[in-house]
Amino acid sequence: MAAQRQRLGNASDNCAPRDPGKGCDPMNTALTILIVDDEKPIRQWFEYVIRQYEEEFEIAGVCSNGKEALDMYEQYKPDIIITDIRMPVMDGLELIQAVKERGGSPQFLILSNYDHFEYVKKGLVMGAKDYLLKAETADVEIIEALRIIRKEGWGNTRAAIAGDSHEFAGTLIRDYLRHHSIGQEPLQKIESYLADASLCPGYILTFSMDGYFAWARAANSSEEETRARLDLLSAIIQEHLKKWISSVAAVQTAENECVIIVGKRTDDGRPFVEVLPRLCEEMNNYLRLRFGCTVSFGFGSAFETLKEMKLAYTGANEAKEYRFYSGPSGLHVYGRHKKDDVTRDRCLMYVHELLKHFQFADEHVVERVDQTLDGIFNEGQNGLTPQDAKKMIVNMMEMLNHKLMGMMEGGTTSPFLYDPDFLLQDSEFKSHFRNRVIEQLTAMLETSTRHLFRYSEATNKIIRYLFEHYPQKVEMFQLASLVHLNENYISQMFKKETGQSVTRFLMSVRMERAKELLLENKLKINEIASEVGYTSESHFCTAFKMYYGKSPRNFMGDLRKVK
Repeated sequence: MAAQRQRLGNASDNCAPRDPGKGCDPMNTALTILIVDDEKPIRQWFEYVIRQYEEEFEIAGVCSNGKEALDMYEQYKPDIIITDIRMPVMDGLELIQAVKERGGSPQFLILSNYDHFEYVKKGLVMGAKDYLLKAETADVEIIEALRIIRKEGWGNTRAAIAGDSHEFAGTLIRDYLRHHSIGQEPLQKIESYLADASLCPGYILTFSMDGYFAWARAANSSEEETRARLDLLSAIIQEHLKKWISSVAAVQTAENECVIIVGKRTDDGRPFVEVLPRLCEEMNNYLRLRFGCTVSFGFGSAFETLKEMKLAYTGANEAKEYRFYSGPSGLHVYGRHKKDDVTRDRCLMYVHELLKHFQFADEHVVERVDQTLDGIFNEGQNGLTPQDAKKMIVNMMEMLNHKLMGMMEGGTTSPFLYDPDFLLQDSEFKSHFRNRVIEQLTAMLETSTRHLFRYSEATNKIIRYLFEHYPQKVEMFQLASLVHLNENYISQMFKKETGQSVTRFLMSVRMERAKELLLENKLKINEIASEVGYTSESHFCTAFKMYYGKSPRNFMGDLRKVK
């Protein structure tokens, strides 16, 4: 930046203000600019750079603080005010507020340092269009920022001339796309607007900021601040699109969802779909470099009617959801992702195998769940929608939770261990969702461990052994050898600490597993008996009736009646 300032030559620190009566059609005449900064080198640098583009921009004045700028604004009404945030006498935020209180509507471009970013956010909330970091801004970035404002200013002027028809049409489009009933007359207004703007036939392109909700939580941002950031991203994306196609309109339809409506061909006659991948890549490269963020795009099918436009919007959003599998900053085209029952069945098999062999005491249980997630993610991207994949995993966690609760003194008084809302809170990408699942599973296991293994070390070791080996024959001498105590002592100790004999505790573990297998309705009763450690079906049925008060067949018959 120092080298840039050395090139200033004879740039003055004040300039003759423009004629206050001069008209301003921002597409045909130069926009007038007021520069406000308490550092003289900065003022001279910006003045020098902007004067190189005199056909586009005219310097209205140069000031060292907000008070001077406010006086000059009152007299000459510049189109754009470039202002520092922190200045003596009156700072940039106070200047923005004062101009607005006087009914002024110039565009503001904020100058700032790294340590003033909280002030920058406030400025964006107050209506500033963009900001520049003094330490990193290059000459070309100054002009690029002004050109973005120039084009937006032209759009605003047209809207004002047309009675804010653009903004009004945008509101109608938003309501229509979000499934509100808006009546025949509003629909006609939308059709008229799209036709006048050469947007029908056209395409729907939706985008969402990647990691938006995590960013909003981490930054503790207000609704106004987050909206200002999205507005800025939308403006930048529109500007990049307009390099290729002039027929562009944008509507914010949800908190982190913007819709771009574009014509079918670029200004040089090429199909828009041919240049879209390159455009999306360029836009994300710019956003990543400039703001440290990216967006994911969804592209819908072409439309020629309003009904088709709504379908295209739905398709674009469905496509965008596939960022769950691929990660941030991608372009997702509707129709390229298929759904099939074979893939769904494969994913369900991963879940079934996990639940079938789930052992609470298994030291590798977290690893096994992680492997199950890998299977669902790898298979799912070829035929399972992200929504269905997440729903399947949430159901899996609910069943794991049910198993854990069944182990905890009958499962009736224990707390509900998992929280589906927690799992889905940050689930736009599979990596984030995986972390949530593992974090929740770990918490569930820790809660269960505290509940089950709250006894002496020897009793805890016996409980863990019973959960691991319940399908096998368990002898007291094995348990005595495990904890290095005699059989009579461990029998008394276990009953005293848990309130149950070892035999009764083992029976409860086996019966809970038997009930799960009966509910799955995939095995015969003699097969279930073998699965839970009984060599005789009659012995199993006797134990089951003793535990539940009814035989396995009556248990299943009662379930069928309920269904």
